[in-house]
Amino acid sequence: MGVDPEAEAAEFTEAFRAVGLDAEVKKAPVPPEMVGELVGPIMDGKFPPGTGVTRSQRENCPSAWCGTVSIPVHFKGKVVFGIGRPAAPGERYATSALISPPPDGGPIDGYKARGRSVAEVRADMERLGLKITYVVMWVSADGSGEGYHVDDAYIKDDWTVETARKTASDAVWVYIEAGPGVPLNSLPRAAPLEGPDWWKH
Repeated sequence: MGVDPEAEAAEFTEAFRAVGLDAEVKKAPVPPEMVGELVGPIMDGKFPPGTGVTRSQRENCPSAWCGTVSIPVHFKGKVVFGIGRPAAPGERYATSALISPPPDGGPIDGYKARGRSVAEVRADMERLGLKITYVVMWVSADGSGEGYHVDDAYIKDDWTVETARKTASDAVWVYIEAGPGVPLNSLPRAAPLEGPDWWKH
């Protein structure tokens, strides 16, 4: 992908269609540090048996994104690639992003959530005017884990935060380690959240 990936969108789309893929390139809302980067692909269809998508990214890229995305040529569904554009204030990001120093600075510049208590991170996020959604994780000894969204009423102040991810300019997901003695999947699940739908428009 070149320095101006949006200018290459039509050529990118036609290259996939030339090999029989129904592919489209759309603008995807992202945080400032991800503008111009590749998002997706989003796949709507069935893969031939034993196949799937592979994606590799090259480091030290001189342009917006360098790498390879491989899709089976016999895939019979819709493929949507996103190219990051600046999200509007409060608009849901196409993909969440770690809270880290954005290139132009900002109110959460350099914030480190890992290892802090829920109470401390909550106070920091609320002071910044950010809406919080909690994800409770159960982590095994080998480092693998699983989790889901939980309403804040079930979250304890002394539990430990694993990470925080931006989902919009005014919203974050805070990932928490389940407290000691909390059985796997024992907390009530929050109502399902709608996923980003930029690729449908």
